[in-house]
Amino acid sequence: MDKTKGSVPPQNLEAEASLLGAILIDSDSLIKIADIISSQDFYDPRHQKIYEAINQLYNKQYAIDVLTITDQVKNNGHIEAVGGASYITELTNYVPTASHIEQYADIVSQKALRRRLIKASQNIAELGFDETKVLQSLIEEAETNIFNVSQQHIKQNVVSLETILAESFDRLDDLHKDKNKIRGVPTGFKDLDNILADPKPGMHDWIGGVDINSLYPSAIRALNMSPETIVGHIRPESTDKLITKRMRDEKKSFADSWNAMFGTLEYNQVMNQDLTPVIVDFEDGSTSTVSASELYDLVFKSGKKLTLSANGTIFTLEKSGIIPGLLARWYSERKQLQADMRNYAKLADEETDLDKKKELKKLADFYDQRQLIKKILLNSLYGALGNPGSRFFDARVAQSTTLSGRCI
Repeated sequence: MDKTKGSVPPQNLEAEASLLGAILIDSDSLIKIADIISSQDFYDPRHQKIYEAINQLYNKQYAIDVLTITDQVKNNGHIEAVGGASYITELTNYVPTASHIEQYADIVSQKALRRRLIKASQNIAELGFDETKVLQSLIEEAETNIFNVSQQHIKQNVVSLETILAESFDRLDDLHKDKNKIRGVPTGFKDLDNILADPKPGMHDWIGGVDINSLYPSAIRALNMSPETIVGHIRPESTDKLITKRMRDEKKSFADSWNAMFGTLEYNQVMNQDLTPVIVDFEDGSTSTVSASELYDLVFKSGKKLTLSANGTIFTLEKSGIIPGLLARWYSERKQLQADMRNYAKLADEETDLDKKKELKKLADFYDQRQLIKKILLNSLYGALGNPGSRFFDARVAQSTTLSGRCI
């Protein structure tokens, strides 16, 4: 029986209204849920438009209350569509305090995720009936649908720069006493953990030893590259001037202007331990000017858990990045699928009953296709980093991956 026919998509209008009401009661509570809720997470179009107005006010650093939200909704041309000022005022009656806003946000987010999953499954079902496309193309499109849903499900946590840069003396002491302890971010697989130690001078050979089946995923995983693990970035003033000059004088495209470059000029200065001053823009908004040699010592000799990409981006190893975590998970899942494929292939070879042999071969083919999908995912995530439409988009991480990959 098809449970989706005639069914109302997953939603909880009361939770949506309560979430908006909580923001109206205490605008500061928006900070708690801003990273896990978007306007598209709301099922009710009225709530979508109201939340869009709230975000617009927040981004402009304006006060958020019934009056300002009503005015912003009017300016957006949606006041009648949301039910007028009276409905916005009515939202304040849904909850007495904003103390449970995170629970409301979680309900709204989970319902939205279920709707996206239903939509993705419908798209995949339609793909299955498309006889004009080759199977591999259909598999890739199907995985893209699921991948887009999974991106929406990831919550990013913010850690202060002070916390990121704090020295872990106890941890370092333990590592000094026990040379066999893992120095990188644990993956859950002992053999892999032993390879993924903290990058150090000569990191290009280090990255090259990481086996995640592809060059760029290896670079991402080894340096723990992810937007939320960025500590700071070396301002590429000299590099920008060089690229601009090549584009102007040699009539090259931006991409072609990077040909034969394996790192920014500033990155090379750091790795050469030059005395040339470099400017570091930190994620907390502060800026520091130090010599390239001093920055080298900070990253590689200070004992702080930091890495440096060939793009001049500084990453922390204090916490596992979302993107490297996904890669590690997909890597482990692919290894299991490959093991299942080999197991069923072996059983098929040994089976004498033709019908059973046929079924075992089908299972081996099934797991072979599944492991190929994981390979596609491992490589497609790199593309998502450079795609402005992706949640994972970050120009620094994308270029860090490209240049660090070239260095290997």
